[in-house]
Amino acid sequence: MPQSAGSASLRNGVSEHAADSDSSVAMARWSQVCVTLAIVHLRSSRVRQWHTRVVIELHSDQAVVRRVRRDLRLFAREYARSDLGTRTLALTAQFALSAAPVLVAAAALVHRFRHADLMSLLTELFGLHGSARADVTQLFLTSATADTGSQFLGLLVGIAFATGASATLQRCLEIFWHLPKAPFKQAWRQVLWVLALIPFFTLSIRLATLLQKVHPTPAITGLIAPLGLGIGSVIFIWWTQRFLLLGRVSWRALAPGSLLTGVGLMLLSMVTQVVASSQIAEDVNDYGLVAASFALLVEVWCMSGVILGGTLIGAMLRRTPGLGLPNVGSRR
Repeated sequence: MPQSAGSASLRNGVSEHAADSDSSVAMARWSQVCVTLAIVHLRSSRVRQWHTRVVIELHSDQAVVRRVRRDLRLFAREYARSDLGTRTLALTAQFALSAAPVLVAAAALVHRFRHADLMSLLTELFGLHGSARADVTQLFLTSATADTGSQFLGLLVGIAFATGASATLQRCLEIFWHLPKAPFKQAWRQVLWVLALIPFFTLSIRLATLLQKVHPTPAITGLIAPLGLGIGSVIFIWWTQRFLLLGRVSWRALAPGSLLTGVGLMLLSMVTQVVASSQIAEDVNDYGLVAASFALLVEVWCMSGVILGGTLIGAMLRRTPGLGLPNVGSRR
């Protein structure tokens, strides 16, 4: 009997241990199932987040593409409406036929009273070097036989004719900003703008000279003159728009176009340093000194395109709905 009782208790212990072992295995399997379900849920959540992010990015990219296409269509429409190509040619002709004589007359007076060569400074400002610089300087040589009175008279006549350039630029700006034509009594602004051309070039040259003194290293010497021209152009074009538009557009609204124009003229000056000098020297060797004038005319055409194109884009940025920019608004 004791042996049977002992064996019975042993069987009970073994069965209880087996039951505990089965329950432990079941709990372990349940834990694995729970962990697996959690991992699957986490991965599916991450997949959903990734899918949502991809969809948002695709919609955003499509919105950007649609916005760029809309802006390009708007620019093409504004280009056609304002006839930008024809107006660029008109402004180029006015600069070449009207503003250039003013610079020549001013250079003659500066050479007489200050014994300085304004044209050499201008060629330095536009990045011309070597034989091209000498050819352009020789192209604008002044006569030593003319007296001071004749030179002053030539300057006054040049200023009178140069108002055609300022009038053309003023009308272009009014078309870009959808403004009516300025009254005739405001024609004095065109004369004053012509008189401001010489100080603008002088200040740009002085700024480039000061920058060269601060950083005279050869590695950045080629960037000094374009940088001076760019900074001076931003200020001058900013004032030009405000002044020729009779203050009908705020300074803040005019800032984007002025900045774009200044950057464009700076990049154009950099390209001129690389391309124009060799091109002018080659043309002069082939066709004589008159070829330098045609090369300069191409430079003036590029400058006119940059000025009108930059101001047109600046006006579009302020007048285009959906860009987060206010309209022209009242004067401030």
